[in-house]
Amino acid sequence: MKVQHLAAMAFAFLAGCGPWSTSSHHCTGSYGCGGVWTGGGGLPTTQYSTFVVDAGAAIELPQATLGITTNGSGDWVLAWQGDRYPRQFEGSITCPAGCQIAYARFDNAYPGDSAQVTAQNQIVFDGVTNAAVPQNLLFRMTGQPVTFDLYIDGQPAIGSTVFASYGALSTTDTMPFSLVSSNLAYTGKTEKAPAHTPKLPEDGVLRVTTVAAPPVSSQQSDK
Repeated sequence: MKVQHLAAMAFAFLAGCGPWSTSSHHCTGSYGCGGVWTGGGGLPTTQYSTFVVDAGAAIELPQATLGITTNGSGDWVLAWQGDRYPRQFEGSITCPAGCQIAYARFDNAYPGDSAQVTAQNQIVFDGVTNAAVPQNLLFRMTGQPVTFDLYIDGQPAIGSTVFASYGALSTTDTMPFSLVSSNLAYTGKTEKAPAHTPKLPEDGVLRVTTVAAPPVSSQQSDK
């Protein structure tokens, strides 16, 4: 079964934080929302392997996997879905010192899930899926590379994080790792991202969610 999800998303600068009884949760500017992340690995503080992510590319997101897309203009989507079993997805997203987070929005949040802007340039999140229901974190950052430190059920999401790179569904062999969009004039070192190898879901039923890149808004980020 193929679930079409996130095909259309509205992006706006959001003020304040909504209650957890709603299907979306919002964090803006320096305001913190939700609980504090206590996942494995600590918060990234140094430079890690950097890969290129295709700007504007959609991806097919398998179960029990995290997926990343960007429009290349500062807007990003981090999406994930579980399988028939509850799964915990958590981690941090960090952009370089001096960049800013314009907003962050956690869609399909359940009670106990959280997303928090912990610093001017960092978001931490913690979400537990209800079976294969997709969740996603939408955010805008004004700088790159963007560093991801991601975990599934307390384990580093190496091989279980996917993004489009040079036209292929790719993954990371390190955690944390950094991404730069393909339309960025980046002078730093990048590495070729490993190809993603699909795995058969534990319940034997393949479910794939289409994750679209966010549309380019009239607000342009500083690159």
